[in-house]
Amino acid sequence: MILRDDEGRTVRRNAVLPPHFITKPQIHTMKQAILLRRFTMDAETLIETIKSTLSGVHVLEASQNHFFYYHPDPDQTLDDRMPFATLMTNDDNDQASQLCRPGIYRLNIGLKPETYQRRFGKQPPMPEGNGIIQTGHDFTALDQIMPHPVYAAMSWVCVLNPGPETSEQVMVLLQEAHQTAVRRHEARTRKGG
Repeated sequence: MILRDDEGRTVRRNAVLPPHFITKPQIHTMKQAILLRRFTMDAETLIETIKSTLSGVHVLEASQNHFFYYHPDPDQTLDDRMPFATLMTNDDNDQASQLCRPGIYRLNIGLKPETYQRRFGKQPPMPEGNGIIQTGHDFTALDQIMPHPVYAAMSWVCVLNPGPETSEQVMVLLQEAHQTAVRRHEARTRKGG
């Protein structure tokens, strides 16, 4: 694993962190708290975490961006209508998060409308043209769960470089999005399509 500081600079290569870093940091000293705040998971580690903790996940990659689908049977054709999460590493789709910065990526998660509303209130309207939503959020801020700058109207949220402040919440949201994808898949399977 590669550890990066808040500016995206590599701090330590081949670092091994205990499993609780990813899910629930256990802080015993102020020094540990300060160190944990400075580190974020790199994109590759997060991709592997999603694939290893959620069942039936298939990842498609396009232009160095990753799309996470529930696809339990590799012998069947992938239903790629809608991923339950995406991981963006560049500004190809929008420039709101300035993903061109070294080491910066954005995890996007599709939530149930009621989950989105509990966190942020009513979904904003879709932005016009190539615009972004106006919610007062800084879409360049690291380790903060916020509405997606374009797809918040569809109940999507995002976080840049999830770290100690958000990793536990991110895993809960990913599990919910995954379960929603499982239920959609099961409903389509029952209907025969």
